[in-house]
Amino acid sequence: MKFKALPIQILRLKDGILLKRGCTEIKVPNGAMEIVARVLNLADGNAVTREELSNRFSSDERQAAEHLIDLLLARRLLVPSELTDPPP
Repeated sequence: MKFKALPIQILRLKDGILLKRGCTEIKVPNGAMEIVARVLNLADGNAVTREELSNRFSSDERQAAEHLIDLLLARRLLVPSELTDPPP
């Protein structure tokens, strides 16, 4: 299954960033901001599989990236691409 990132606000905090869409909020600490940026950039407007996202990270980063992907899916900030594509 392919996924896309929905539009979100990214707010800078003293100790990280806040991802916000409507009433959904995810606080991300400073150390994970690069992984967040890479996942969102890869899935912004592009339909990508979970494997394609994960494979863009080194083995050291992969576990954190997969945790983030799970979190974004659970909070519906990353959704199946067929939900965002216009009908034919």
